Amino acid sequence: MKAKKIAIVISLFTCLNVGISYAGAAGKFKDLDIASIFFNGRELSFKQDDVPALNVDGTVLVPVEAIAEKANLLAIPDPDSGTTKLYKPNVHMIFGLGESKDGKGIRDLFGKVKKGVPIDFSVFVQVDNLIPAIRSVKLDMVDSAGNKVVSSKEYVLPGKEDFWYTWELNHVVLNYTGKYTVRFLGKLDSDNTYHVLSEKNLVCE
Repeated sequence: MKAKKIAIVISLFTCLNVGISYAGAAGKFKDLDIASIFFNGRELSFKQDDVPALNVDGTVLVPVEAIAEKANLLAIPDPDSGTTKLYKPNVHMIFGLGESKDGKGIRDLFGKVKKGVPIDFSVFVQVDNLIPAIRSVKLDMVDSAGNKVVSSKEYVLPGKEDFWYTWELNHVVLNYTGKYTVRFLGKLDSDNTYHVLSEKNLVCE
């Protein structure tokens, strides 16, 4: 039922350091005020058939699946119990030109690249607190419009909750100035779909 999918109070996401703001009524849904929600400065949109964010007696309620997607949280509903479980693995990504000579560190960390110049580099990913329901992961790089630039191979996890993963990229050329985003994605057994679990920006100038 849709009613079971509504709702997480905004204070929860404040605790998660998610930038959410409420801008007032934006219409009606079943005699309730629709709330305009801005996530990190951008208004959150909902699908036509979704229940929107609602203001109920001064408390803003948000459909959990929509906000979880924006916050890189996993929302796993359990229809039998009427509950939804949220998961947030710890994912840290670092850009470097490779491993150090002694193999104990990362060489030449960076966060910016030059437009049109080929570059070989690696994305070093440290993951912990990953739930067993995720059986495989991968990484994508997308441009500012969301177009996929390059993808890694799928990495099947042997039941690991914490691990390091290195994505080596060769002769990558970024042709537009602005932000590119590397996304770390995990695939759930339940829906066989990849979900974004973390993002890291790379600036091209």
